[in-house]
Amino acid sequence: MELGGAGDDIHMNDKNYIKMFCLSVLVILLGFFVNSVFFLQKINSAAEDSLLNSNRYLVSRISVEIAGCNRQLGDFADSLSRMPEFLLTDDLLKQKSEALQFDSMAVVSPESGTMAVYGPHGETLVQMLSEDYQTILESDCTLYGEEQAVFAVPVIKDGKLAQIVAGAESQSVLFAVNESDPCEEKTAIILKDTETGITLRLKQDDRASIEEQRLSEFLHLAENRGESSVIRQGRFMMSTIPVNGTSWVQIMIRNMDDHISQMSLHISLYLLLLGASLLLFCFSIRRMKRNMHRKEKMFLTDPLTGGLNRDGFLKMGTHYLEANPRRAYAVICLNICNFRKINKVWGEEEGNRTLIFVYQMCQQILQRDEVMCRSSIDNFILLLKEDPANDIQIRIHQLIAQIRSDIHKKYHNESLDFTIGCYQIGDKCDFPSAISCASLATKEAKKKNLCSFYDQALQQELAHEAELEVLFRDSIINRDFKVFLQPKVGVEGSCQAEALARWIHPEKGMIYPYEFIPMLERSGKIIQLDLYIFEETCRLISSWLQQGETPTKISVNMSRFTLLKFGTEVWKEYKKIKDIYQIPDHLIEIEVTETTLFSGNQIEYISQTVNNLHSCGLYVSLDDFGFGYSSLSLLRVLDVDTIKLDRSFFIDENEKSRALVAALIQFAHQFEICVVAEGVEEQRQAEILYQIGCDLIQGYVYSPPLSVEDFIKWRDAHAKQKH
Repeated sequence: MELGGAGDDIHMNDKNYIKMFCLSVLVILLGFFVNSVFFLQKINSAAEDSLLNSNRYLVSRISVEIAGCNRQLGDFADSLSRMPEFLLTDDLLKQKSEALQFDSMAVVSPESGTMAVYGPHGETLVQMLSEDYQTILESDCTLYGEEQAVFAVPVIKDGKLAQIVAGAESQSVLFAVNESDPCEEKTAIILKDTETGITLRLKQDDRASIEEQRLSEFLHLAENRGESSVIRQGRFMMSTIPVNGTSWVQIMIRNMDDHISQMSLHISLYLLLLGASLLLFCFSIRRMKRNMHRKEKMFLTDPLTGGLNRDGFLKMGTHYLEANPRRAYAVICLNICNFRKINKVWGEEEGNRTLIFVYQMCQQILQRDEVMCRSSIDNFILLLKEDPANDIQIRIHQLIAQIRSDIHKKYHNESLDFTIGCYQIGDKCDFPSAISCASLATKEAKKKNLCSFYDQALQQELAHEAELEVLFRDSIINRDFKVFLQPKVGVEGSCQAEALARWIHPEKGMIYPYEFIPMLERSGKIIQLDLYIFEETCRLISSWLQQGETPTKISVNMSRFTLLKFGTEVWKEYKKIKDIYQIPDHLIEIEVTETTLFSGNQIEYISQTVNNLHSCGLYVSLDDFGFGYSSLSLLRVLDVDTIKLDRSFFIDENEKSRALVAALIQFAHQFEICVVAEGVEEQRQAEILYQIGCDLIQGYVYSPPLSVEDFIKWRDAHAKQKH
């Protein structure tokens, strides 16, 4: 089957194309010769600018590397200033050295001496700091030997110098210039320390032909020069630029003997290529029609597998369906599960080979008048000429079994998992709709067996979801969504609560969150529900205040969709509602998850959002808080009021787990952050958490989520029990 027929009228325009091309060539040639005269006159100036810009660029790279090392070391020093000294160990220094890519690290106290050391140059760092730490601190970077650069920053506690942390770097700062520098051939790059006299030849092309005597002359000229214009002596040019914050001077020397001759050669080659292009263009006119056809075919081809892409699949599949009046076909959507993880574990190159392999295996099962494609990264679509569902399942089962067997042989213990959806094409279903139905069936495949068919049950489920989406609008207006409260209990008997949404429809009854939350997230209506629950919470607190009751502090969830829509201005939407009900400050806490906030690592954006929420009198709680260096560092830059620990932290009742949770609580308390443990179900766990300093506990150990009326009864009973 032909995939296209574009370009039929090419021959009619051949003469016009040739005339326009020839005219363009003449204009280009004339302009080229005119500009060449001026180009040759300014070639020396251009060469000087090139040398100076190259030198500035390389110096900036070294300066950036030095600044980056100092910044990373400064962040670690900031952490040390807040960290108890007993937590500083050689193991911690090893982890930090590997993370910051230092060869060696040391922490020295001017009063007590060495506190921690790691790496082959660790003892050398200690000795250097002990001998003259003040001189080292005054410089951004100190060069010693021929490969090592030392970075050192102070650790300030209570306004005084408590410690000095230093790191030794031998790779990126001094020699990264060799990896991707913009320097031309016949160039020498020299780094000289004006204080120590150490001279490093970072790069010297063998063809530079710089005699030692001439090199010594250049170095002598460069000793007392700052950034300046280019110096030229004979066939050489030199540029000297100091490295900011150091006593280093970078010297770049370039041999310019054949610079002009090379440019002349380039001009000649350009003219030759221009003439050849004119000749080739004349011949290419006759092939334009064929190329147009190939281009269309390329647009319909997947560049990775070499087979059809989705557009090509639609075109070819439509052709087969139109040629088959019985329409005895089924569409199969095959999706590789967690392919991003596969790419991460195996590597992107190996992941691509796996996709090609899966495509080839699927291709092997195709019969005449059947077709397939890779529709997206890890999705494949097949159009099979079979009617009975069992036959299709047999073919797919055999295919998957063969793929898994071959993958297992190649990667030993590794395997691939698939979700597969199938739709049998009927007489009244168009091809794109059939593909959509098969794709919807893949969602059900995760809950069922290997292959899920788009059938009446799935149709009913989708219809139920569509029905809920329709009911949502009226339910919001009629206030069918109710606020349920789950207690958060302190060791002294204090009580707070988390507001949770429950949908109680007058006809459908209780509609559980697992039914409507995914639907609302997919449709974007979860934003409306977020604001609704916040307003209902404000309404509840306002009623307590009007009745003269002491209100309970309540936390309200905010989804990532709400943050994405309003951004850093989200606080304005919440402040409007808060002001309407005249809620005093700090009675409501906005609860967001760590994974929601920190996708993309937009710390500045999130920090501003938290500050804005604080500005209108709202507390901020960080849910699902993770344990690790990245998470702990967030507490330093984000002014959150509460962190909530997932039950996975304390489900293991061992000493190591208890120590980790205790350390995390202690760390949070240093920043005056409240710690809440959620999902607690056993009294023993609650007692342990209270013992290690946990502020509040939430979970079925005290109560499930309750209606407002039942919560008030529970709260009052709990208060009496504590008294």
